[in-house]
Amino acid sequence: MRTISKEFLTLTLLLSATSRNYTKGYDGPGRPNIEDDAENNIQTQQYGFRNEAWSAMDDLYVELEYGQRSSDSDAGELAALVQKVMLALDSYLSLAPAADVDQASANLLRR
Repeated sequence: MRTISKEFLTLTLLLSATSRNYTKGYDGPGRPNIEDDAENNIQTQQYGFRNEAWSAMDDLYVELEYGQRSSDSDAGELAALVQKVMLALDSYLSLAPAADVDQASANLLRR
């Protein structure tokens, strides 16, 4: 089995993103612009909000772990991180179909 280095994958992703940025979604003659697809744009926004929420939650967990080891933890900073997580999750869920959000909420309440 061949292994691909992390540096190679990073470079490939960077070049792909750069190419897409410069071509503005152009995918060849007679093909629609991939940037004009409304469903794709919503999904891209959802992925961005999901990633922001994931990053904010990671920051919060790191701060909580730090607070357990040190008495130097700041409650205001924790509150700001919780707010950041909530904003990112609200943004993500605002783009999800309402029926899916309602079903997920109902499932959580049944536990």
